[in-house]
Amino acid sequence: MKREDDDAIIAAAREGFLDEARDMLAQFEQSLLVMESDPADRENLNAAFRAAHTIKGTAGLFGFDAVVAFTHEAETLLEALRSGTQSVTEPIAAALLESRDQLGALLDEVASGHQDPAVAERGQVLAARLRQLQGKAEAAPSAPPLTAAATLVTGGAIATGSAAATDGCWHLSLRFGGDALRNGLDPLAFLRYLGSVGEVRAIHLLEDGVPLLDALDAEHCHIALELRLASQASREAIAAVFEFASDDLDLVILAPDAAAPD
Repeated sequence: MKREDDDAIIAAAREGFLDEARDMLAQFEQSLLVMESDPADRENLNAAFRAAHTIKGTAGLFGFDAVVAFTHEAETLLEALRSGTQSVTEPIAAALLESRDQLGALLDEVASGHQDPAVAERGQVLAARLRQLQGKAEAAPSAPPLTAAATLVTGGAIATGSAAATDGCWHLSLRFGGDALRNGLDPLAFLRYLGSVGEVRAIHLLEDGVPLLDALDAEHCHIALELRLASQASREAIAAVFEFASDDLDLVILAPDAAAPD
């Protein structure tokens, strides 16, 4: 019965994600249509960005990496429009409208549980076009999976994976609240989602707060982490990764140039 209960919970969570994502996708489409007729409407640009950011954030929490990766490309272009470093042009508006269709196809894949190679190929081509519209000729490297970027360890020195922690890395301290799991949060999903803003170079799991097995409550969250993140993103962008867990997480972010006392 427990397996059936777990499957029912996962199915309900997936359906909840899809309902919200499709609502956000409708808002995204509406904002893009307004953008075509009024490209100077900054509040509309903000609405389009928020819709894309919400889709990416919730997809990241559920581990729908294909949705996260593609939405990140559209979101980055929208951020350039919001900041004024790019202006709305006909090719940009057309590419963003195509992005809406691609996101719809990716959400359909989530719903069906099946992936179509043609959808993935179309997404790669469109993502490259979105980058070119920002003046980025080279394709951005995809973030490696967490298992390749860092090794999770307990009771030892910081573990390093593809590269050692070096200067230029942000330092993050994460302390998840005891009710995080009960409230539906998956700490590992946030670590995967960090791959959208940089590369996790090292992780250290603090085990001091984990009780002995006979006293362990499986529904209580004991996760406390220190990690190193190589990223060109701003502090605000890194913090935004965890905004959905703000009520169940104590987060400290130290910049690469932080002094030793910090």
